[in-house]
Amino acid sequence: MTNKGILNLPFVLTVGTVVTDYWARPAETGDWAQDNWTGRSYANALVAACNDGQLGMVLSHVASAITEKGQYGGIEVGFFNRLGEIASFASAGVSELRKAA
Repeated sequence: MTNKGILNLPFVLTVGTVVTDYWARPAETGDWAQDNWTGRSYANALVAACNDGQLGMVLSHVASAITEKGQYGGIEVGFFNRLGEIASFASAGVSELRKAA
């Protein structure tokens, strides 16, 4: 399931080629806009790193990790907001999901 792109995501922790944490984000900065931007950049990186058909599976692992940690700040808001924008572009007829990222 894991490809090199996913192993290199800034919010994923690994041991060798095994993912040990799908949401190891940095601490909030206290600057909502900066934290939101970080989350948005994480969403763009996730979409770019996934092979065709892989996004749903990886996103489910990320969402599960976020839920388990129970931290919902600017980074998480920016992450899911950007994914929503990307999905909207896709449903509006953008030919490739990655073009929206």
